[in-house]
Amino acid sequence: MANQDLQSQYSNYQQIIGTLNDKLSQLDSDLGEHKVVLDSLNKLPEDRRCWRMVDSSLIELQCKEARGVLKNRIEGMEKSIKNLSEETHKKQEEFVDWKQKNNVRIVKAN
Repeated sequence: MANQDLQSQYSNYQQIIGTLNDKLSQLDSDLGEHKVVLDSLNKLPEDRRCWRMVDSSLIELQCKEARGVLKNRIEGMEKSIKNLSEETHKKQEEFVDWKQKNNVRIVKAN
């Protein structure tokens, strides 16, 4: 392979892995926020009113309903984080294998 092709593939791997890590960080942050809200709702009576933002509208719910919605979202986020972590790990392993196969070494410019 030509050096330019190797450099292009290297950059592509770096970009993909970076994007996956960014998505993972965002999901992890969102998950933390959802858990804080759920903890707050768990301290309130079930029949208390609360509001949920859907697009640009506020929807009135009871805390009991909001807890159910949040629990489902948290479960979905946890599954997404698990899947994304596995995908990131596989892509990183693929990148390491590719570097070994093509004898790619990192050289720092002075």
